[in-house]
Amino acid sequence: GGSLVTLDRRYAGALELLADDNGSLLVINRVPVETYLAGVISAEMGIHFPDEALKAQAVACRSYAIRRIRTRKHRAFDVGATQATQVYRGGLAGHDRARRLVTATHAEVLIHDDEILDSVYSSTCGGHTRPADEAFGNAAPAPLMGGPCGHRDDAPLFRWSATLEVEAVRRMLKVPRGPMSLGSMPNISMSVG
Repeated sequence: GGSLVTLDRRYAGALELLADDNGSLLVINRVPVETYLAGVISAEMGIHFPDEALKAQAVACRSYAIRRIRTRKHRAFDVGATQATQVYRGGLAGHDRARRLVTATHAEVLIHDDEILDSVYSSTCGGHTRPADEAFGNAAPAPLMGGPCGHRDDAPLFRWSATLEVEAVRRMLKVPRGPMSLGSMPNISMSVG
């Protein structure tokens, strides 16, 4: 019935510590799905969005989580807590709104072809979403084939930049050492937007 608080995070439910096959320590937070979802929509979207947008996010997140629960029965945990699955930072104090919106969509999931949709998503569309299989590798069902979306120039990740070392790019592209058309610059800068 209690919770664990670490720095700025509060975790409801139970914490389980397990050693994995690599000798690392796994920290697993066992919580009811609806409690988990309140933490996810707060971390994935931010609680400042309109109610209907957060409800839609809750339904997408629930669908994704239920699919993982059903397909990962032999794993120690169902979903991770990072962008590789769904960002989860526990149930921070003050997320009463997130809990209320998750409750308003209780048990709602997305269905496609009589199955719960593997509702993968991204934070920013850039004006046109790409088919999910390009980003996530699995065959994309019709609802996830991409299409126009109303992009927002003020979205946090709509514009971004990165600086990469030439050697890192060479390794990523598997280009052998020697002259590259990238020139002799020590770094390469990219900007998208």
